[in-house]
Amino acid sequence: MVLRWKVVIFLTFLIGLSGVLLSACDRVGENYVLEDGETLDGGQHVVAVEARLESGSVIRGDLNITASDVEINSHIEGDLTVVASNLELGEDARIEGNLIYCLVRNGKFSRDENAVIWGDQRDSCSEEHPEVTIRGGAGSSSTLVKLGSNTLLSLLAGLLATLITMMFPYQLKRINLTAWNHRLSAVGLGFLTIIVAIGLTSLWRLSLALIIPAIFAPVIVIAWFLLVVLTLAGMISIAEPFGRWLLRRFHRSDQIPAIAAMIGAGSLTFLLMGFRLIPGLDIITPLLILGLASWTLGAALMTRAGTRHYQTVPRQLATV
Repeated sequence: MVLRWKVVIFLTFLIGLSGVLLSACDRVGENYVLEDGETLDGGQHVVAVEARLESGSVIRGDLNITASDVEINSHIEGDLTVVASNLELGEDARIEGNLIYCLVRNGKFSRDENAVIWGDQRDSCSEEHPEVTIRGGAGSSSTLVKLGSNTLLSLLAGLLATLITMMFPYQLKRINLTAWNHRLSAVGLGFLTIIVAIGLTSLWRLSLALIIPAIFAPVIVIAWFLLVVLTLAGMISIAEPFGRWLLRRFHRSDQIPAIAAMIGAGSLTFLLMGFRLIPGLDIITPLLILGLASWTLGAALMTRAGTRHYQTVPRQLATV
């Protein structure tokens, strides 16, 4: 009964965290429409398949849009930066700052004769302006931003590992024992599960032209949610031993498991993401994450999320 309540609390925490992240990214989606009469203050970032800003809408600040098709009829009190396939400025478009755009895949740009741009208009992808690029440079500012994001992500990973270790210590121990004693089996099962999940999801998305496959959308979402939860549980299960190993290097191995898990998860996350800071080695990060996710997910599946020992775990280890 206690375990069930812990699971409920943990799932509630994850759902709440997902809601916060989704609310912070409320302008990320398939289609985005800013309707007549709506006003947005401050800099805005829109990522969508189609973006349409209707007449009568106002944006008091800079606007960045990444989409396939963009239609502007809004009053923008700042700069407008667009990366799209097709860009259309309607007759009611009013841009007080500069218009900087990049059309990909031989896209089309159209501007109504009544559209007004107070600043400069520039195609950042044309050969006339080679100094303007879409990707960020490899300067110190980009490196500092990545370093800051790595640090923040490591802190979040450490806090999450602390919480889960305090709530599910025995389950994590079972996953860890299976991961270390059956490494090849865990990696194989986890990798196969990820490949099958990606394949089935891809087939489902290709069949969205039919009505029936849309019914299975909740099933797909729930299945991926469970896979992510199991993968996180598996990764956290190896964080505590890794943190304990680091603490022994500093002669501080007497710390409680939650502290060891926090240090292990934070350090492991920072090391994995650290390859992003090295030009030419950023491909190593996703490869390592895939390998680690396959290993730990397989162990979590073999132990049914740590609720029971894997059938071939040696008897002397089955006393957890």
